[in-house]
Amino acid sequence: KRQREDRSGLGARWTGRAPESSHSQVVRAAVDAALAATRPRALPEVGAQVAGYRLLGRVGGEATEPIFRAIGAGGRALLKLRLDDGVLAAQARVHAGLLHPAIVRVLASGSEEGIAYLAFVDPVGLTLAEYLELTGPLPGRRVAQIGLDAAEALAAAAALGVSHGELGLSQILVVRSDARVKLVDFAAA
Repeated sequence: KRQREDRSGLGARWTGRAPESSHSQVVRAAVDAALAATRPRALPEVGAQVAGYRLLGRVGGEATEPIFRAIGAGGRALLKLRLDDGVLAAQARVHAGLLHPAIVRVLASGSEEGIAYLAFVDPVGLTLAEYLELTGPLPGRRVAQIGLDAAEALAAAAALGVSHGELGLSQILVVRSDARVKLVDFAAA
């Protein structure tokens, strides 16, 4: 057993662990370096290619989970990105069960070169933040309709035991064709 210095001044005590050999330290350092080399240091930016999609512009999300408009072989999509840690895979499973006209449908999910992605159907519209910036204050009837559409989607998700997590202006999309709203980006927890 290995002794460890006790900084309390009461003397050494037993830790119950054998000292790590220099060989195992070298192996551990090599494995750590190899893993670090395979992980991306930053998320891709506009113009980059991810999973066959070219990122066109950022529409929302957080710094660690941006959401981009993108285009791929299958057409337009919304693409949420994150350094791969399993969170988006769990979120994809949650979203897959949410089938409601006011919830954006998942197209695909996966991981590529350490970047996890979640691709949604792009309903071709604006985030509510973009919409309000363009239109200014909305009439009460329009506000009520947006609230009703969002509430119906949230109720459908809640019936399946899913909560949104953090609904905000960038997770509510206003569809250009009919001005209805759709929700995107439900949390995995």
